Amino acid sequence: MAAHEHLQGEQLRMFIPARELMDYTAGETENGNLGGEGYLPLSQSPNVRSRKLRESKEHPGNYAGYSKQPLYDSIKQKGVSTAIELKLPRKNGLSPNIQIWDGNHRVVAAHDIDPDMEVPVRYS
Repeated sequence: MAAHEHLQGEQLRMFIPARELMDYTAGETENGNLGGEGYLPLSQSPNVRSRKLRESKEHPGNYAGYSKQPLYDSIKQKGVSTAIELKLPRKNGLSPNIQIWDGNHRVVAAHDIDPDMEVPVRYS
């Protein structure tokens, strides 16, 4: 069996448009909790989306490849240079959707700047 036959189709994609990533489950709930029930896609989580967008415009980026300027401004100039981490669904059904595990700020900022912006991804 070839190596690629062990991978799910999503794993073969190294870049995904921000528009599509907005339909992946946010890494936290509408009330800001991490873990538990209530996860929604970013596109259906107005509180999470607006907070992450505001924070990306206010706070300096702290990821490799980003300067001390706000994350939003850096992404607007250079695009997303640090891959976001996607958590794949579990076979036991506890987490049935792909979840943005690390990178909600980057996804929301990229989507606001250009919904078609290609965002680098990695999987866990």
